[in-house]
Amino acid sequence: MSGPSSSSTIFLDAQVLRFAVFEKPAMTKQTVRWGDLTITQDVAGVPVPSRTRREGNEALLQYEIDCIPKLAELTRLGRFEPYINTEVDFEIAWLDLGALINTELSFFHGITLRKVPDPFPYGRIVASSHHTVKELDELRQHIFATDFDERFNEIKQAAGGNKNADAFHILSAERAGLEYFVTVDKKLINSLRHQRRVQLSVKVVYPSELLHQACDWPLNPALHQPAGAR
Repeated sequence: MSGPSSSSTIFLDAQVLRFAVFEKPAMTKQTVRWGDLTITQDVAGVPVPSRTRREGNEALLQYEIDCIPKLAELTRLGRFEPYINTEVDFEIAWLDLGALINTELSFFHGITLRKVPDPFPYGRIVASSHHTVKELDELRQHIFATDFDERFNEIKQAAGGNKNADAFHILSAERAGLEYFVTVDKKLINSLRHQRRVQLSVKVVYPSELLHQACDWPLNPALHQPAGAR
């Protein structure tokens, strides 16, 4: 199999960007008196690791998370041309680390993430402080359950249940002519690889698989064990 060209186009799933945040400020409560008022507020302290390391059944995911710094490094060097879409922006804004993704606490800090066009016209969700994250996700899932587009429906079926937003991302990448869709979502990748009805023009890969093609990076041992070893 030939490796990516000198500058391959990649679509970054929101989870990849989320796990690219390697530290977060340690938040503490601080109480101060202002005249007759007592005010308690959150104060950011020294940054701490944003995620604990995963072992056991989550070793697969941890290996992929450990690949993200190298992915960002090669992107910064121009080996990959990164893209997202409006919906990834929406997801990032409501993740617990969303505000940190564009800061120096992310491996992708300073890297321009270009946006691909929406693959078809559709209604937008207006985020409101009156909605919880769960409610907003349910609203979006309801919108994406509508039969907007025949190709979108095909990809939704191939992606499996509750993966409508992922199908939208994949269709966005496909119609923009991108080469790779990079994700750490094991369920999504398994669903797509175990079905044969839909052939995608964009390659859906783990970070380690993309790096293996780009620079002979070791494949994730949890994904590529010899037959009979599992």
